[in-house]
Amino acid sequence: MKNNIIKQKLSGVSAAMLVSLVITDAMAAPAIWVQPVPGGEVRLYDWGYEGPGARKANTFESINGFNGAAQLQRVITTGPDKLTPDAPQGIREDLGGSIIFRKSNMDSQTNFYKWGYTTVAGSVFSNMQIDADGDYFIARNDMNFAWYGVFDYTWEGDPTVDPASLFNGVPNGIYPTNVQFQPYALSDAKGWCGSVLTSNPASLEPMGGQVTFDFGFEAFLPFTPTGDNGVWDPGEGSMQIVKDFEMRSFGSLEVDLGAINYKADAVVNNTSPLNSPVVTDANGDPVMIEVPLLNMDGTPALDANGVARTQIVPQMEVGVGGVDGNYYNLVSFMGGGVVPKGVWVEWADPAASKTNDNIVAVLYDTDVVDADGDGIDDNNPNIVYHKNSFGGYGFLLRADGIRIIEGLNFAEYPDISNVPNKTDLNGNGRYDRCDTVSNNDYDPVTGDFFSIEVKNLDPNARVCLRNLRKQERRRALLDGRRTTRR
Repeated sequence: MKNNIIKQKLSGVSAAMLVSLVITDAMAAPAIWVQPVPGGEVRLYDWGYEGPGARKANTFESINGFNGAAQLQRVITTGPDKLTPDAPQGIREDLGGSIIFRKSNMDSQTNFYKWGYTTVAGSVFSNMQIDADGDYFIARNDMNFAWYGVFDYTWEGDPTVDPASLFNGVPNGIYPTNVQFQPYALSDAKGWCGSVLTSNPASLEPMGGQVTFDFGFEAFLPFTPTGDNGVWDPGEGSMQIVKDFEMRSFGSLEVDLGAINYKADAVVNNTSPLNSPVVTDANGDPVMIEVPLLNMDGTPALDANGVARTQIVPQMEVGVGGVDGNYYNLVSFMGGGVVPKGVWVEWADPAASKTNDNIVAVLYDTDVVDADGDGIDDNNPNIVYHKNSFGGYGFLLRADGIRIIEGLNFAEYPDISNVPNKTDLNGNGRYDRCDTVSNNDYDPVTGDFFSIEVKNLDPNARVCLRNLRKQERRRALLDGRRTTRR
């Protein structure tokens, strides 16, 4: 709903009210990064946010190689809280269904073509390693996505109107989708984390980051046959593969395919989704700035006449609305693009089912030699061109999550002045919030977990970590039962 308010304000802003952006040491010059895709382009407005080593949104490379973990994180999706301020959208029931989800709340929703799917609780990115200069390393097998098989609809239109009274409308509720998906990470992830720019990665300060990895999702349609067990299993659906998927917890993302257009704003870690990142003037109106559009190599993006493109947008900054202890370690992130027509894939066994476990690597076209055009690499018969059945379809994934710091090298980060909920109940000199958590569970609002040292772990923290993971496994099982595969 916040975006609606902002748009209403912008409608009354004249060109004469545009002001120049003053760059300070704490803020880089903002840019809109442009990636051409089939049928259009993807644009990321970076809000002027830079990562460690002044890395911008167009680079995911390490500064000097990954130098070992100085902190360990875990991120778990929490499902929608209906607060993330993306504008409502109309969503169609998938596969030509008659239902129209008008003016739907888009928090934790994934756009795919004209359809919608909800990122539910239970996706887990574990063992997210970050070195001292902010480089990310996440192993492929440590990224595990929950099943996508429902659309959680909340009407954001006139509260006096019953959406079910509209043509093909339905009441608020959770609806099973006709197409269902199991996503996979198909490579390790790399990128950077802005937590190392704060006084302490566990502090209550704004921080964002980004990662990239190869991504796949197996699609199951209503007519997809099931196995003898009566449910869909890996290999029984149709694998869709996207190389270099990008996911960020800062910025504004737009997938512009002409008639189909998706937009999303991230909610930076430790900030409230109710506090807009838009900078306002003394009258409370958005400060408007002219921002250059850049190609991903940093060169100006040119229009058809060869002129450098710019766009007038509201000035937005990470943390401009302040931090909020009620949203400690809570974050909303997003990523999007277009499913390519096909990609080159190295398979463990090209004749076997096209499953996640059978995929060795996703390759660039330049990695392959196919002089005879038969779709098989001339030097390695296990490298085969894979066609996506949903090639050309646009998508934008949104997710709400909670970040958990599982390990922290306090020699690297000794300042804990801005770290909330500090306890040392057993008096051993180690910061260990586990003792404050009832039944070894967590509070998804405050993010009250625990933090432990990478070395010389407190035995109590070790026990808490073990019990917490048991809790998560039980939750994952319950979530799996709630979204039963058809």
